[in-house]
Amino acid sequence: AVPLAFGQTIEGSLCACDQRDPVEPRCYSDAYVFSGTAGQTISIAMNSSEFQPYLTLYKKENSTDMTMLIQNGRFTSILPATAVIGRYVLPQTGMYMIIASSTIFDAVGSYSITVNQPSESTPFDPQI
Repeated sequence: AVPLAFGQTIEGSLCACDQRDPVEPRCYSDAYVFSGTAGQTISIAMNSSEFQPYLTLYKKENSTDMTMLIQNGRFTSILPATAVIGRYVLPQTGMYMIIASSTIFDAVGSYSITVNQPSESTPFDPQI
């Protein structure tokens, strides 16, 4: 998994060489990890002009076990498309994993992904 820092945008791509999504094995996926604190509010956005992106957030329990917390909060279906998990409050302190994938089986193409800590006074912006 690739480390992802708050406020950082990473350019990635889904390809036939990627691992399959753990929930939907017909879709390629990339994994990103970050450290979070209990009660911390986060927002995650994935954008692509080549496929419909999809996000899943997991809490890493140890090196092999994960607990699924939330999947896409909402997304746009017209390209360029955005998948968003917005204003999610982390339940525990520790390591988290984001699985970046697609809603379309075997979709490939480029995307960008960002994780942020939105302020309570900032209006929700799916493009974060």
